[in-house]
Amino acid sequence: MQRSQYLRPLDMLDLYLVEKGLKPATRLAFDATDTHLSPFVHHDERQMPSMAHIRDRFISEFVLEVEKMVYDTGRPYSVLPIQPRVLTNKQPPVTMVHDLLWILVGDSQPNLERLIHAKSDVEFGAAFGYPPDAIAAFGKVINGEKRDGHSVLVAMARAVHAGIPIPPWLAYIPFVPSELDIVNGRYSPSAQEMGERNRAFVLKHNPVLAMLAEGQLYTRKMPVSWVLGSNGSYSCTFTPKKVIS
Repeated sequence: MQRSQYLRPLDMLDLYLVEKGLKPATRLAFDATDTHLSPFVHHDERQMPSMAHIRDRFISEFVLEVEKMVYDTGRPYSVLPIQPRVLTNKQPPVTMVHDLLWILVGDSQPNLERLIHAKSDVEFGAAFGYPPDAIAAFGKVINGEKRDGHSVLVAMARAVHAGIPIPPWLAYIPFVPSELDIVNGRYSPSAQEMGERNRAFVLKHNPVLAMLAEGQLYTRKMPVSWVLGSNGSYSCTFTPKKVIS
């Protein structure tokens, strides 16, 4: 089976790194509202007296197929029970319920268990194999900037606007580096080392996956403007078009 049927490129990359022993564990998330998965979802709409009701449910064959996909890696895994997520909209009055499915995968049983029992950001970061400095910095304000997903996007957008290439190894690290200043060439050594190591391995052994992963990096939506708040967080404005470096 083709993993691309069920996984987006960066999830395919994460699973591949665990399969090959370059990452201790990952968590694969499947959302029934994801258009990528629409062929595997039963969509039902009903008009109730006071509001509409929408239910998106995974077909049973889908759960069996994605479990087989993970089983074929030869790595230990755990399929969590499907969790229906409920969203309510007042205007127009609609109740939406959609399935969420998580599969945890480890490169070993102890690493899988560590992910299963993780509760905090620090424990999750350690279970996913993130560098200690990245784990310690996440969510903290350093040099006036909060280390979070928006800080990474702003760093990338600054580079794009300055005409500076985004380093391709960034596609291979699913975490926020403790330092990321592309314009001035300052990166946390741990993030760069891990990204370059993973990239070299994937380029050699799975160049198609490398092309897909790096394509996601260079076509992701970038902010066109941003404002740094007093709390160190960025407020970003995005364009509907994707920005390619």
